[in-house]
Amino acid sequence: PPSDIKLAIGKPFVQGIIALFEMKVDQIRLQQPESQWTHFAVGMYVFDLLIDIHMELLFFGAQATLGSAEINLFFRGERFGTLSSRPCPLGGGGKIRTQMAGQLVVDDVAVFKKIARAVVHEDEFTVELYAVLAVELRGTDHGCTLRKDMCQTVGTLRIPGVTFAKSVVLHGAQGFNVEMGALKLIDLPATEPAGKALISVDAKVTNPSSFELHDLDVFSIDIYTDDSWPKTERPAAESLGVKFAEVNTEADFELGRGQSDWFQVQGFLSV
Repeated sequence: PPSDIKLAIGKPFVQGIIALFEMKVDQIRLQQPESQWTHFAVGMYVFDLLIDIHMELLFFGAQATLGSAEINLFFRGERFGTLSSRPCPLGGGGKIRTQMAGQLVVDDVAVFKKIARAVVHEDEFTVELYAVLAVELRGTDHGCTLRKDMCQTVGTLRIPGVTFAKSVVLHGAQGFNVEMGALKLIDLPATEPAGKALISVDAKVTNPSSFELHDLDVFSIDIYTDDSWPKTERPAAESLGVKFAEVNTEADFELGRGQSDWFQVQGFLSV
């Protein structure tokens, strides 16, 4: 039938376009959903994701959409979870900006912790995405841009079995470049040793990463003395002296991209 002919012609064409384009991530909004107890109870994490992306595709000639899919995610060859994505509009091709939204279920927490360390410390890193999904092309009544005689498809032509395999480069926070104000002694109970002194300090951080983080449990900062002399002799990571304080934000801390405002953290002396 004609529908089978269209599918046979269309699938290699669409697969070629999907295989060739490079997907670049502008920003990832990571947020805990309202409830994740069912996943947490079995050792999984779950997050709502909204990914701002841009790409340059060959022209489809019709309005195209990536169908919803279960996208497997890998970090340095190790699978760590699945992104259940919602349909993602691709327009008619060319240079486009769009969003990919869905829910990330992390089923390998050990690998996810490696990603978390990369987000905090590294300049950039790569995540791989893989799925077999459907691409939907819409015809004359949905904005086909080809000649009228080439836009005979009315409604939507769904092309299943398209392989979606992409590597995306993400930026890390490079340590967040923490700045701190003067340390303030808040409370020192007479019955407690000096190590239990409650302190407060104002801090701000710079987040150059690809991630905008919402509903964090807490943001923790460990404070060390500087053990290098002169200070330029060794990198900061190799110049840690005595750890003398641990401070935390309140729960549900949020961290956008760029430089934050000053915020207060409290904790206890460690010495």
